[in-house]
Amino acid sequence: MTERPFGAPDLCFASGALALLSAAFLHWVRRGPGAALRGHDLIDAIARIAQRTQFGGWQVALLTIVWYLVPATGALAWLVVGFGAPHARSGRAVAALALIATSLAVGAIGFRLHWNRLGIGADAAILGTILLLLGATIPPRRSS
Repeated sequence: MTERPFGAPDLCFASGALALLSAAFLHWVRRGPGAALRGHDLIDAIARIAQRTQFGGWQVALLTIVWYLVPATGALAWLVVGFGAPHARSGRAVAALALIATSLAVGAIGFRLHWNRLGIGADAAILGTILLLLGATIPPRRSS
């Protein structure tokens, strides 16, 4: 088995994985209430607020799971890079899971806190997902 060079798809995929992982440590709220919170503290604050409104408990649980799936897909993507297969079926599956998780997390938080208040954490998650999708779909360069 010959080793193929680390190319643009691998770099895109690895960068996307890093961006998704870093989204957990960045601010998802730019200004106003919640702007000082990151990660787990932000999700807990949203859950506390939501429990006092019409937002049901199952929706809070869903938001929590979806938000945690964002960095989890970044970690899965690092495993895929480690095995050298971002362009394989496993890479495409992780990229698809990242697309679903990021879309739901950004959509739910953006809807709940208003779109103009989304911060750099949401931007990192979106960028990471785009990079994963690019890395999974760009065909690798064949070594001669």
